[in-house]
Amino acid sequence: MIEKNFLILVLVAVVSILSINYVNDDSTLKFSNSELEDDKILLPTEINLPKNFFFGTASSDFQSTGGNGKSDWAEHIKNMKPPQKGPGQGNDFFNHYQEDFILAAKIGIQMHRFSLEWARIEPEEGKYDMEAVKKYKEIFRFMRSRKIEPMVCLNHFALPQWFSAKGGWKNQKAWFYYARYAEFVAKQIGVPLKIKWWLTFNEPQITLMAGYIKGLWPPYQKVNLDDVEGLTNFSWTYGNLLAAHRAAYKKIHEVMEQKSIKPLISFASAAQYFEPANPKSKNDVTIVNFITAIETLSFNVAIGEEQDFIGIDYYNGWRLKV
Repeated sequence: MIEKNFLILVLVAVVSILSINYVNDDSTLKFSNSELEDDKILLPTEINLPKNFFFGTASSDFQSTGGNGKSDWAEHIKNMKPPQKGPGQGNDFFNHYQEDFILAAKIGIQMHRFSLEWARIEPEEGKYDMEAVKKYKEIFRFMRSRKIEPMVCLNHFALPQWFSAKGGWKNQKAWFYYARYAEFVAKQIGVPLKIKWWLTFNEPQITLMAGYIKGLWPPYQKVNLDDVEGLTNFSWTYGNLLAAHRAAYKKIHEVMEQKSIKPLISFASAAQYFEPANPKSKNDVTIVNFITAIETLSFNVAIGEEQDFIGIDYYNGWRLKV
């Protein structure tokens, strides 16, 4: 259950996000050419890395295969207009994964995070595709044969169409459907392969921002400042995602530990760096501190101890102007 004061905080955060400008110019947040120019590009095999450091890569089923046509994103792609374009078959990962991991092993990759496609595993509610499970296990076993440890991510934005038809993350039972999916994956893939590393979600903040505030992705919900009902619904959606993480976290631990396997579970946070467009502006400085706390840190804080490590995806920085 989400605390009332936390929901109010989320509402304030949404209003703040909708009230600021993301300044995109070339004056800061970039390295100079001299800083980027190296005499030699070092491979992982040529770097002295700590023993407890894993040099890794990441990909997702949908982005590298195009999925199986059963997700909300499959429908989204059908409606794209140029210059937007879907992934097609991506890099045809299912047919070329052996080549990929042979090359990855040669340059010293030690871990690969692969995001499963929920719609491929459960294309219809309660009906599971065991051929998909078999394929995933085949891929993970091959990774291990090349000394590359798999990290399993349960969701990378795309959702089964049947789940979306129920309201997606707005559905108050979303946590139940997601926990059931997580339990199935843990039993069918996690236990047989003794998977240690898990992510429940890839960048849930982006799911919320793009799908439930700005309306750019499925389910195309756009919140306006004067839309009190929309802001309230968004807050509950936020809470439902948190509940889904907690439920999946508990189910994976329960299933794996029954077989004496100790998993490590978290989520990949879309952490970003923010700085004020005008460092002398009290408003710009204040909004930077607030958005950093909400957008970058709030999920970790709200989830509390139900994360076994801190997962961060970092791409770029933003300068903010009120």
